[in-house]
Amino acid sequence: FGQVDFTGAHRASIRHVVEARADLAAIDVHSWRLASDHDPTLTDALRVVTTTDPTPGVVCVIAWELAALHDAVDAALGASIEELRRIAPDVLDRLHIDGYASRRLAEFQVVGDRVERASRRTWHAPTRPSVSSGLADPAADRYRT
Repeated sequence: FGQVDFTGAHRASIRHVVEARADLAAIDVHSWRLASDHDPTLTDALRVVTTTDPTPGVVCVIAWELAALHDAVDAALGASIEELRRIAPDVLDRLHIDGYASRRLAEFQVVGDRVERASRRTWHAPTRPSVSSGLADPAADRYRT
């Protein structure tokens, strides 16, 4: 591959492949599922050539400076999901949301390790920062997903 482009959006990356502006794209399973549901003409034109092992996804990240609010944010997000489940379960179904769970930082180390390995590859953009050092912060308690 001669060039790596960052479209800034999974759906845009899918579109780039369909339109032959890219040879391939890395799309997470949740984004692929949503694209398949909402724009199947795009995903039906493509095929998945490989997958990675399951990896925790970050849906909501709280700044370290707001650590005192983590429990309140957890409670609010959990309550919001439960309220949606009560009044509009079809919305959760359409978004493939099963619930909300707080995650420990250590659960994301696999992501940092993969980014660190990728940053050493010749195809990786040298100006993109590595995130592994942020994930290894021993003072960090949790990410929210």
